[in-house]
Amino acid sequence: MVFINNQLLRNIESSKVKRFTAHPVQYFSQASLKEFKSEIINVLNSEYAGRYISSAYRHNTSINPIVDEDNLRLWLLDPQFTLPQTFSKIKEHCEKSTSFDYAFSFRGKYMEKKAESTLENADIAESDYLFIEINEIGSEWNFVHADIPVIKKCEGCEKYTLLKYSCVCANVRKLIVCNKK
Repeated sequence: MVFINNQLLRNIESSKVKRFTAHPVQYFSQASLKEFKSEIINVLNSEYAGRYISSAYRHNTSINPIVDEDNLRLWLLDPQFTLPQTFSKIKEHCEKSTSFDYAFSFRGKYMEKKAESTLENADIAESDYLFIEINEIGSEWNFVHADIPVIKKCEGCEKYTLLKYSCVCANVRKLIVCNKK
């Protein structure tokens, strides 16, 4: 697994980080991706979070966790790309960016499209890299893909949130709202 967040991308851009750190993991193959994600969230909200992510995301209280289901996504790197190649491509993109709002296509697949699928059925090989993308609350995701939900400003409540509902008839493309009132 490779953990990635906006702070890491800023550190890549400024050359403080020279490569991705991959964390090996063993998990029950019959568990669903949803269960696996839940376990990752539990670890990232524990005292062990500092082993995987920067101090900006470390545990504060169990009542108000920093990482939750809505700000963590799972990605599987396409096996034709190596970790060093992916790092170089991301570094190049970060250096070209004019702001810290990085957004680039991920070379692989979004794993949560079939969240109830088991890890075994997800075809994750031992040599594959699973990227864990952690979103900073109030900002947009760094990885973009046609298969993923979007965080934008809700036109109903005017907060930045995960937008799940759009116009059913598809005639109004601009009106996108969340499920909160």
